[in-house]
Amino acid sequence: MSDETECWNCGDPVTECECGDLETYSNHSADCPYCGNKNLAWHSDGLLYNESIESYECGHCGKEFAVAACCNWTWISRKKG
Repeated sequence: MSDETECWNCGDPVTECECGDLETYSNHSADCPYCGNKNLAWHSDGLLYNESIESYECGHCGKEFAVAACCNWTWISRKKG
C-alpha cells in the first residue's frame, strides 16, 4: 500500500485526482486535498480534535480546506472492588 494520500471516492492520488469529488479519510491526520500533506492531529495544538472545526490550513502548502472531526468513543467496564 502506498503512503501517498488517495481520494476516498476514486482511489487516485490527491495530486492527480480528477473525479470532482476529492475527499480523504484518515484516523490520524487531516490530509490536504491540494498537496496530500498529512496534517497530524497531535501537531495541531488541539485544533483537529475539536468537533466543531470546519476548516484547517495545511502546514505544508498553506491552503485552507474544509475538514470535519468525527469522534469515536469506547467504554471499558468491570466489576468494582
